[in-house]
Amino acid sequence: MEDKKLAYMMTKQVASGGYMGAVLVCDTKGFPLEFRYTEPIIPTKIQKVLYGNNLEKYLKVDVIIDSLLKVLSSNYDLLLVSDETLLEYKDAKNIVKIAPAQNPILSGNDKIQKVEENETLLRIDLSENPIRLIFKPNFKCEGAEFDAITSTLLEMGKNVDITEPLTRVNKSVDLICKREI
Repeated sequence: MEDKKLAYMMTKQVASGGYMGAVLVCDTKGFPLEFRYTEPIIPTKIQKVLYGNNLEKYLKVDVIIDSLLKVLSSNYDLLLVSDETLLEYKDAKNIVKIAPAQNPILSGNDKIQKVEENETLLRIDLSENPIRLIFKPNFKCEGAEFDAITSTLLEMGKNVDITEPLTRVNKSVDLICKREI
């Protein structure tokens, strides 16, 4: 397999009431190539009023993810996110929400099972339960683009737990918030 780069991104609300995000670009062995994060973004009172219920989505999608992806010096082949809201980012190519599935519901030796038009389960070698992949709402789990994404993840899954880098990003953000870096 040619060496692909996967970007793992997450956003979270922090104790200050603000939001921050981070992105980790890894090779297919899970080795880090680049890490970027935002400082906490604390919305003003007027932003809270003007954006109302859309404030969190605005901060995550239009501010955090946009600013992080624009400063990356590494290109990536696939953007894996922990929050379905981030799928709404319009400029990202190959963006997928990834999470461990709770139940091993794949039958037999099946590696891929379609759940919805834009959602599938993937059995990865190094993971006990399947991995749930959720794509943008208009994405269909079929065709060349889908096949390329799943084959990359299946190949990577032979050597590394593909959900684990998201845990590293989350722990890194926690360290940053606690000023332990």
